Amino acid sequence: MVTTRQDGTRSMLGYIEPGAPVGAMAVITDSVRDSTVVAVRDSTLLRITATEVRAWFMAYPQILLKTSRLAIQLAVRQERRRRHRDVVVNLAIIPLSSGIGMARFRAEFVASLVALGSTLVLDSNALQRRAESADGSDDADRQFTHWLDRLELEHDFVVYCGDGHDSSWTRRCVRQADRVVLLADADAGNAIGPLEAALSEALLARVGPGTMLALWHPEHAAFPTGTRAWLQKRPWVAEHVHVRRGDARHAARLARMATGNAIGLVLSSGGARGLVHIGVFQAMQQAGIPIDRVGGTSIGSVIGAAIACDFSADELTRACRLAFGANPSSWRDLSIPPVFALYRGKQLERILTGVFPETMSIEDLWLNFYCVSSDMSRSREVVHTRGPLTRVLRASVALPGVFPPVRIDHSLHVDGALVNSLPSELMSERGVHRIYAVDLRQERITQFDFPDVPGPITYLLDKWFKSKQRRYRLPTLGKTMVHSSLISSEGRVLASHRQVDVLFTPEVGQFSMMGWSTLSYDRLVTVGLEHGQEVLARSPLPAQLQMRRRRKLGV
Repeated sequence: MVTTRQDGTRSMLGYIEPGAPVGAMAVITDSVRDSTVVAVRDSTLLRITATEVRAWFMAYPQILLKTSRLAIQLAVRQERRRRHRDVVVNLAIIPLSSGIGMARFRAEFVASLVALGSTLVLDSNALQRRAESADGSDDADRQFTHWLDRLELEHDFVVYCGDGHDSSWTRRCVRQADRVVLLADADAGNAIGPLEAALSEALLARVGPGTMLALWHPEHAAFPTGTRAWLQKRPWVAEHVHVRRGDARHAARLARMATGNAIGLVLSSGGARGLVHIGVFQAMQQAGIPIDRVGGTSIGSVIGAAIACDFSADELTRACRLAFGANPSSWRDLSIPPVFALYRGKQLERILTGVFPETMSIEDLWLNFYCVSSDMSRSREVVHTRGPLTRVLRASVALPGVFPPVRIDHSLHVDGALVNSLPSELMSERGVHRIYAVDLRQERITQFDFPDVPGPITYLLDKWFKSKQRRYRLPTLGKTMVHSSLISSEGRVLASHRQVDVLFTPEVGQFSMMGWSTLSYDRLVTVGLEHGQEVLARSPLPAQLQMRRRRKLGV
């Protein structure tokens, strides 16, 4: 269901599931629809005129009652829908590289789909067998369409496997699919071949669930490389997914993402307290919860990017412990004079390059990742899904006054927590089924019982000589800058909670946002692990992720 803006562009309002009526409310209210319907794929429709429907209403009032209930329920469901959700039943797999080993991919991918629901695979051989069994009448095409419709009703997923060349069957696969997955050998070169060129116009014209590019990597691949070049040449690709051959976890991730059943993890800001994210991730891995998409801001973006490297919990813990053994706000990195910030940011840069290859791009992470920074030039939020990873991460953690701003695309960027300290609503726009999020915001209210802020000498004397009965417990310059910079995004965090299915809120108020010591690291990870285990014991992963397509519409 789409609407057309004044500039001629179209915006999708929602997805009408198979079996649902279109235009019922307009018939009941005798009004004109302000939107239209565009078929995502080849569909069978039953058209009933408004005059016929109203005649039925007069003759059979119970039909009017049931239709009204259905229309209202659909409207309410659309209004309450918290996030974008791709409804995918038919999948088309189109191999782009010759000799890619379609049989092996098909076996690995279908095995993952079967875990989500009943699955049927169709290829040109199935088409041939159907043609041989047809009765040869002039109505053969209609019979074939009805046959496909019946198969769709009998299965949760139907996978259409293309021929690998521009054939009538391959084009039907594209037309019949809710989502098209282009399968390419990651090592075969990113040139656009004859088949993809022939299909490009049809792919660009598609609406609904975006076309995916599945890049298939060798078993020994450590990290993907050169992904940006693949994407720059393909405007018809909405998203890419990296899959390692023989890795069941990767095949399962592609299956969840392609069918709208992805699981997202969102990590918040919090300075050194953000190391607690590592413990929460450990708890999720222990509970067997897969992660398909990762998003974050500030320190959450750094830990999130490490998770997107497909590290295990042990690998992530070792890498971060080694990296953050060096304090990013060490006195050795002080900027003298502090013209742009208190610290030069060189130590932070060394920490990031110690975890991530310096040449790595966001597109080359195994898991799909985004992070947030604040564009000082335009005073707005920027969501990064592409670009040089370490530079983008430096921007996302660049607290104003603490670390210098980072130049990206002719603009200066600072900490994303200024505008969005828990970007879970951005995750909800990405077709995920379930969102886990970690919020480190502390709601403690500190009251001060002195009439005014003391001078620096009075404060230091109170701190040095009255350590047990101090009167002036005030944040220092660095802490004041950190806390004040986060005030503007506080209200947005509460709204973002509504997008989250499972929310982690570990108690980290006793830790300093600038405390990067090894002792604090170990304690924070332990706090995150124990809190994560407690929350997940109350909110386990559903045994069946897939919302079966045969579910009724509520009537």
